[in-house]
Amino acid sequence: MLATSQDRVRSGFLCFVGSLGLGYRTLPITDALRIHPAEVLLWSLAAYLLINRTRCQEPTPKLWLPLWLWLFMPFWIVGWAPSAQNWYAIDIRIAECRNFVLLVPLFLVVQTVLTSAAPWRIATLTLYYTSIWIASLGIVEYVFPGIRNLLPGFVSDPSAFLSADGFARARFSFWGGPHATFICVLAMPFALLLWRHWPARRAKVATIAGLALQIMAVYIGGYRSMWLLLFIQWLLLLLFTQRYLMGITVMAVALCGYEFMPRETRGRVDSLAMLLQGQPIDSSGLKRQNRSLEAFEMALENPTGSGWAAAGWVHSDFIQIAANLGVLAGLLFLVAYAYTLWNLWKRVHALRHEGAAATLGLALLLSFVAAGGMLAFEGVEVLPQIALPVWLIWAFAETWLRRSSLL
Repeated sequence: MLATSQDRVRSGFLCFVGSLGLGYRTLPITDALRIHPAEVLLWSLAAYLLINRTRCQEPTPKLWLPLWLWLFMPFWIVGWAPSAQNWYAIDIRIAECRNFVLLVPLFLVVQTVLTSAAPWRIATLTLYYTSIWIASLGIVEYVFPGIRNLLPGFVSDPSAFLSADGFARARFSFWGGPHATFICVLAMPFALLLWRHWPARRAKVATIAGLALQIMAVYIGGYRSMWLLLFIQWLLLLLFTQRYLMGITVMAVALCGYEFMPRETRGRVDSLAMLLQGQPIDSSGLKRQNRSLEAFEMALENPTGSGWAAAGWVHSDFIQIAANLGVLAGLLFLVAYAYTLWNLWKRVHALRHEGAAATLGLALLLSFVAAGGMLAFEGVEVLPQIALPVWLIWAFAETWLRRSSLL
């Protein structure tokens, strides 16, 4: 009975991963509170798993949650304390709170499914192929906006929109917005698994083609932070595989290639450089900087937190948590991420000559670095469709750290 239930949970989990490609297709409860199919699947899987564990008469592996998550949970309750600074409606506060509560069923399901090398490979590749699907549709509607006439109920407004620097950004209207490219940046590192496990020439050509589609999607999505994270991932990959000469070459080509970029792309890169220096030159960068500063000041003025959703969408989860749930909660979340990243780094370095386990570990490390960048510079906690992919990578990382010696 246990084996049967695990098979069903694994199949359902793959459906959950694939459902991340649905984007903004949600069920409205109120204008602010919308239920995503992925969270319905996740809660259903967790309930099914727990019910079957109570019925099973054989010993079952003990379920666990990371220590930091146990320590984080009390702050979820603190976030509901009355606050004069919090004027947001109850449905908005529920919407933000539930995105963190989803961490609990996600960790329970992931650890149940990923018990050996085969489920790991299938789960990560499902995420990778979902990303290719997202990238492909985004590119198609960007290049052929007339597809809206063929799929009126699937594609809304595929026409590109211009940023302040003149860069024509893809809408990814089928998904709901260029946030779709977040999934691409998280999924691309798992191309390492395809390269290793399917070494035939045709398979490698397909892997390169899929990777090229995702890179193109990230480019036309226009998120400067995603461009930066993608570049960091490539440098880390070359560092861990000890391809130092290639890394220097990539840096040199990037610097030389800057002069040959389209004017709009150069303008976007320049605005990224100024943003990193704390001197934004466009309204988008300035608004984000101001939101972060205001939320940081809010956290200092009220160190115990102003309640769920009080800070609005700060575009930095570490600061937003500190403003909403308290400085201690923000520090806990930041330390939890940094501690997991450090452990990943050490484990990948220790296993760098261990074959398949090393490949999976390196892919997880690159993806987890990108997840941290999204938490720091984009903010994902406000919507389940952008929070769940990041939480999924975190659950992958924690589970692999506990079980990498068995893979």
